[in-house]
Amino acid sequence: MLFFQVGLLFGYAYAHLLTKIAKPKHQALIHLILLFLSILSLPITPDDSWKPMAGQSPFMSIITLLITTVGIPYFLIASSSPLFQHWFSRIYPDRSPYRLYALSNAGSLLGLFTYPFLVEPLLTLKDQTLSWTVGYGFYIVACLWCAFFLFRMTSHKSKKLIERKKEEKVAFEWVLWLLLAACGSTLFLAVTNQMCQDIAVVPFLWIIPLSIYLLSYIFCFNNPRWYRRSFWIPVLVVVMFPFVYLLTRDPDIRLQILIYCVVLFSCCVICHGELYRLKPPNSRLTFFYLIITLGGAFGGFLVNIAAPLTLKGYWELHGSLIFTVVLAGICIFVRRNGKVKTPFPRKRAILWVAAVILLAYVLGTDILEKQKGSLTIRRNFYGILRVFEEEKGTKEHRYSLYHGNVEHGNQYLNCPERPTTYYGYESSIGIAIREHPERSQGLRVGVVGLGAGVIAAYSRQVDSFVFYEINPQVEAIARKYFSYLKKCKGKVDVVIGDARISLERELLNQGPLRYDILALDAFSGDAIPIHLLTREAFDLYWKHLKSDGILAIHISNAYLDLKPVVKALARESGMRTILIEDDGNYFTEDGNDWVLVTSNKNFLLKESVSSKISPWGPNSKQVFWTDNYSNLLSVLK
Repeated sequence: MLFFQVGLLFGYAYAHLLTKIAKPKHQALIHLILLFLSILSLPITPDDSWKPMAGQSPFMSIITLLITTVGIPYFLIASSSPLFQHWFSRIYPDRSPYRLYALSNAGSLLGLFTYPFLVEPLLTLKDQTLSWTVGYGFYIVACLWCAFFLFRMTSHKSKKLIERKKEEKVAFEWVLWLLLAACGSTLFLAVTNQMCQDIAVVPFLWIIPLSIYLLSYIFCFNNPRWYRRSFWIPVLVVVMFPFVYLLTRDPDIRLQILIYCVVLFSCCVICHGELYRLKPPNSRLTFFYLIITLGGAFGGFLVNIAAPLTLKGYWELHGSLIFTVVLAGICIFVRRNGKVKTPFPRKRAILWVAAVILLAYVLGTDILEKQKGSLTIRRNFYGILRVFEEEKGTKEHRYSLYHGNVEHGNQYLNCPERPTTYYGYESSIGIAIREHPERSQGLRVGVVGLGAGVIAAYSRQVDSFVFYEINPQVEAIARKYFSYLKKCKGKVDVVIGDARISLERELLNQGPLRYDILALDAFSGDAIPIHLLTREAFDLYWKHLKSDGILAIHISNAYLDLKPVVKALARESGMRTILIEDDGNYFTEDGNDWVLVTSNKNFLLKESVSSKISPWGPNSKQVFWTDNYSNLLSVLK
């Protein structure tokens, strides 16, 4: 998101600069030349050399990857909106070009919904790359068509544009443009984080706040009559009450999402409505859009870079809400030309300041309240990790690790050696380790996903455990607040980095690692690493597993049914697949679903194993994923 916001900024800066230094016909010529040169950067799909190194920070690698693949085409596409609106204003100087901005956001909304629900389910990645390349060709043709009208522009219309009266510029107004755009961007990203990571890990939930953000631009820029300050300022005051209720209670998820959406839309309409109210004449159109995108990029910087470095929680949402009220108050006292109203309405100012102070107190109290009971809160690129001390003074006294609202393991202080949560004795991974035919001789176990390190509780002196973990902070927390790794009786190693990339490099440098068991425990939440559930990934796993090894896959998920994917991949490998559903128990185990894939007949024929097998159920569909094709919609419950 930050890359596309900054890329949009550079595209708008290019459009603004081009309109200032070149004549209209020269603008079209320069833009067309760059478009034809950009064809050399196609196709946009990266090759395998861009895979990150083990333990490498993902931030710069993702930014660099996007720059080198889609950077140039996106830069030119991003410039379209302000550049073509500028051309439109020259060809039709008596017509407002600002509705075209609403149209461009409607196009963005259309792309947002068609990709996950239409394009991705129907096309492979190679087909998508080809289709995008063809579409880019049509885009260049459309640019040629627009340039044709610019070339035909009559000298009369040019003269009419030049003779328009110059309007007074106010230095303060561009600061308001910047702050209003930054506030809307920060709100959108903060609400997305809050809803999708801290409230509910529902697949495709992120589409809702992004749609609301785009709709607010369409709403405000399409028709000036749709934003009435006398209506929307009271609406903002009213929606703050259910938001405060949300902070003090834990209502149904659907109600939480509804409240967040209403608050986001109200705030964004005010920010973008005030932006439209303060819009400049057409002669300064490109500068106006440049400042808007600068504000959007600044909001992205605050949420994506500054907040993870300085805040322990998603407190940027609290800050952006306060800032929205501050900006709304400022705009009330500012005229359309950016000047402060006179005489100054003091009574309104007093009410406004009191509202800001009250909101800041309520939200500040909420921040302090949410940190109570936590032993540590850590935030980085991958989200927020929390360790809580729960049920202190009882036999259930425990430390629990959470990523967002998903538990990733806990440890009971009165029996720290016992495996808990999804890894108890009756779980598939527990059965696979305890009942493995080679158990007495020592097992070599690989685990994708560390969590609190609970699986290490099964280790003995003759065993060797290797954990693959992408988030370095997870290892630090597992070693400091939980004793599973520290008291591991056998050899234990933690490999930091993406598991599949680490396994590929180990295969290249060390050869097959010959695991007896390889456990995949990285599929909680909605952002599942799909590249771990493809045909190519399974081929890699079998190269590292012994011929009679066991592949254990943790598929517990509230929203995704991964059974059809695992079953299809296992059948492709010619292996036997069994499902074990464990309801858990009140004390140490949570309900969990695991799939075991193996050809080890000695293991499968054991009574202690066969008696635990669960039926697959009536749904017999199979979903086959490869590196070239995957579709999350096909596995939604």
